[in-house]
Amino acid sequence: MRNTRIYTDAPLAVSARAVLPREASHHLLRVLRCRRGDGITLFNGRGGSYTGKVISVSPALVEVEISDFTPDASAPPLFITLALGISRGLHMDYALQKSVELGVSAIVPLFTGRCNVKLDNKRMETRMEHWRKIMIHACEQSGRNSLPDLLAPRSLDEWVNSDVNAARLLLAPAAGQTLGEITRVNIREISVLAGPEGGLTDAEQSTAAERGYIPVRLGPRTLRTETAAVAAVTALQVLWGDLR
Repeated sequence: MRNTRIYTDAPLAVSARAVLPREASHHLLRVLRCRRGDGITLFNGRGGSYTGKVISVSPALVEVEISDFTPDASAPPLFITLALGISRGLHMDYALQKSVELGVSAIVPLFTGRCNVKLDNKRMETRMEHWRKIMIHACEQSGRNSLPDLLAPRSLDEWVNSDVNAARLLLAPAAGQTLGEITRVNIREISVLAGPEGGLTDAEQSTAAERGYIPVRLGPRTLRTETAAVAAVTALQVLWGDLR
């Protein structure tokens, strides 16, 4: 049986009824062909998930009656913050989608010297909403009940000077050590800094290193920006997270 999972930014409770947002309702009705009596799982990013069934449909809205609550399992052992140079279109979308599926906890889009994306205030708001939708769909697909934090875009200098995570890694193809050579010392929170298409400049890498970022390479090959971000999150989860 298909497990339909839908995010809604609304309070949820057992025995209550929830009217789903217009966009989610449209997806259920027009794409998934949802009908009265169908089972559904809801989550609102505040912990746990709720199961119920569709009790009414209209041309634009779906109403669900909630019957059960399932709490989350224990908290993930590793809180990963991915600070990622903003890349174009599908490259950025892919990195966000797969990182969320793999369990990243926070994402920080960065303006860097080789960033080819220019955003004024209006375009930034539109892009942030687009990224948020990608992250929500990734949570729906992967079974995550908590949405990662999406921080407002900022410059690389602003980020490295405000990052408070004790463990900080800089993805650098020419680095002298690999990720597997990093010695773990009770790592619970870690930042990963990855460049956009074209990578970070030498000056940006030096700035990050001065702020405590440890340069590491991901094997012998130079990876595309979206591949590097996903590979780094995967490796961290295998080494110290919940993919062990």
